[in-house]
Amino acid sequence: MGERLTGADAAWLHMDRPTNRMVVNMVAWFDTEPDWGALRTALQQRWVDAYPRLRQHVKEPLLPIAPWGVPEWEDHPGFDIDEHLVSAELDAPGDEAALHAYVESHITDPLRADRPLWSIHFISGYRNSSGGRGGAVLLRANHALGDGFALMHAVMALADHDDRRPEQGPAALIEPPIDSETGVSGLESVREYIADGVSNVAGLLRGNLELSRKAAARVASLAKLAVVQQDAKTPLREKLGPKKRVTWSTTVPVDAVRARAKETGATVNDVLLATVGAAMGRYLRQHGSEVEGLGFMLPFNLRPLDQPMPRRLGNMFGLVYPTIPVGPMDADRRIGLVHDVMTRIKLAKQANVVFTWVSSVGLTPAPIENVLIDRYAGMSSLIVTNVPGPKHRISIAGSEVTGLLFWVPTSGPVGVGLSLISYAGDLTIGIYVDAMLVPDLDGLRSLIDDELSVFRSEKQAATAG
Repeated sequence: MGERLTGADAAWLHMDRPTNRMVVNMVAWFDTEPDWGALRTALQQRWVDAYPRLRQHVKEPLLPIAPWGVPEWEDHPGFDIDEHLVSAELDAPGDEAALHAYVESHITDPLRADRPLWSIHFISGYRNSSGGRGGAVLLRANHALGDGFALMHAVMALADHDDRRPEQGPAALIEPPIDSETGVSGLESVREYIADGVSNVAGLLRGNLELSRKAAARVASLAKLAVVQQDAKTPLREKLGPKKRVTWSTTVPVDAVRARAKETGATVNDVLLATVGAAMGRYLRQHGSEVEGLGFMLPFNLRPLDQPMPRRLGNMFGLVYPTIPVGPMDADRRIGLVHDVMTRIKLAKQANVVFTWVSSVGLTPAPIENVLIDRYAGMSSLIVTNVPGPKHRISIAGSEVTGLLFWVPTSGPVGVGLSLISYAGDLTIGIYVDAMLVPDLDGLRSLIDDELSVFRSEKQAATAG
């Protein structure tokens, strides 16, 4: 008998469909071509031997009736790592555009359901900045295996040992105590949420101002989730097609973003959301759509940051649905408005509510689950996720990774995903779009780059000073 999927893992597994594959795609590239044999050995020893999920497939129940008919992880008989490795050569000239094209040609490929849900492409012929022969890898993993934090941890575990990263790598694979909140139903999350709500209401009755704010935020958050109001009608809310396109922004220094956040009294995430909001508003206005606010879907990590990552990886994040201002306005005002919106969401613990809901929905038959997911996903027009990567450059099997980025899958009717990732002090935004909803991908990238340019200017000014 296998091990049952958690409700959250089952939910993300069943969201997969031809117009929205639930596959996280990550690319890393190298200035020198790796020793592919050494890389294969590292994958076997540091991934396959360490993480049980990478050797397991999903067995669906004959009767998907909760709580008994839940999918299970089963050890895959005769597992062979080579069935998950693809060797490829980029088309000439092997530049960034060629890598874009290669990823696009595979980003909607389904992963075989009768095998462990991942694959890695070894890509030769990628030209580095000096015109020399480098290489790249494309990692594709079904969302059921883990969320962005879990998969980034797995990438760090794959890296060679480095004294600058004592908290990362294989040592972080120690199995932590069982966390009941990641169980099938998420009942611990419900209990915590109710207990916290009772405490807030009691504080409200006693006249405690801070608890009154939390209670008000909780009520407003629940009301928004209960009403399930669909996002504004824009070109981003049309019917999805099967073709997806990908690209990525130019990099900006994380320190410049951090300085901007400190200057405005906001968080780094607030500043980046405001930046993305400004670019999306400009794109919509260029395409004949005037809206003041746009619904965003944001994954919100719920893992304790002081605990090791479980060997079984998995999903432990909630979703929040802020409406981000996208109309023309002063940059400082936009950041302030975003900060206010996100503060209210954090007070309301909206992410905990949605995690519990997703965990419960994951136990329902897939057709019912998809209807419910589509309804809630319709509160947003794009998903934006922010995953911190290694603070220093990593090496894998002796080859230094010079660039790292990923693309978050979108769910339900959402056709735009923006993935913010920091690596070795630089931040890049991976841009993933439905080709029918965003026919002008180059234009969108240019707008995002333009909004990010202030952070490059700040770096240049600091260097000149």
